[in-house]
Amino acid sequence: MKMNKIIAGVMTVCVMGFGVPYVNTIAESNSVITASAEVEAEYTEGTYEQLTYKNYGDYIEISGCDKSATEVVIPPEIEGVPVTSIGRKAFSACSSLTSVEIPDSVTSIGYGAFIDCINLRSVKMSNSITSIADATFNSCGQLASVNIPDGVTSIGRGAFYMCSSLKSVELPDSLTSIGEIAFSWSGLTSVKIPESVKSIGESAFYCSALKSITILNPECDIFANFATISNGYTSFDGTIYGYENSTAQAYAEKYGYKFALVGTEPENNTGDMNGDDSVNIADAVLLQNVILGRQELTKEQWKNADMNGDGLVDSFDMVMLRHKLIENNK
Repeated sequence: MKMNKIIAGVMTVCVMGFGVPYVNTIAESNSVITASAEVEAEYTEGTYEQLTYKNYGDYIEISGCDKSATEVVIPPEIEGVPVTSIGRKAFSACSSLTSVEIPDSVTSIGYGAFIDCINLRSVKMSNSITSIADATFNSCGQLASVNIPDGVTSIGRGAFYMCSSLKSVELPDSLTSIGEIAFSWSGLTSVKIPESVKSIGESAFYCSALKSITILNPECDIFANFATISNGYTSFDGTIYGYENSTAQAYAEKYGYKFALVGTEPENNTGDMNGDDSVNIADAVLLQNVILGRQELTKEQWKNADMNGDGLVDSFDMVMLRHKLIENNK
């Protein structure tokens, strides 16, 4: 059996004896294993700057990257052939990588594509992908900014597992499922699950900093385990927001968690730096001046300017502010 056909196993240990998942390696799903057993199409290999790729004739798959690469911009095509995919573990353990831009030509990203990229801070995602595969950003501890495009329907098992710097994320209305441990051990403080989401997997939101979660689908299938929504080894001292008689309310009552109705969530002022009760272009101008060192912020302004909650006010916050402005103008 060729080495590139070997599928890594799963090693799971129980933390503090409470059964909270801590996964070193996330195995690929059976569907991926079946696909890997098929005969692979013929291709030629090549290099582009710090990238290696497979050319299948009518499309190109990025298959690897030089470990010394720091900022990578994947081209939409190479020698006239469109780049449509990023292969399994293509950027695995690229410890120098800090940012990556994925063009809209890319429609699929393979299992563990950026696993163990320990210094990866920001990702500009392709707007053409429809799913985020298992373990895509597993153990990217510095990842503070990532856009999940409209059109994504599923977030796979452990996709953002152990992304401890990821303080906030906007989930699109196209999303229908969130896999097991998808955001487990992430730095999320609050999250809103859109009405389109039909299922939330086991320990999907086991996040120590999590204080609030809003579930807008009253019939969402929430995996029956205390750790599915939790910020402690056996508990959640935050608040679950949902509708009356919803599955969110039933889940909260089952595990003794605090529940409140949708509409009573605390107001989120993130991005409103000038205090006019709206996030607009004036805030973007103010943030730009702060980043360039032309202006200082008060303590409250700084709190609202720190969009990703990493304690800094920098270009990563500007990226998130732009996304919020776009969303507000839809």
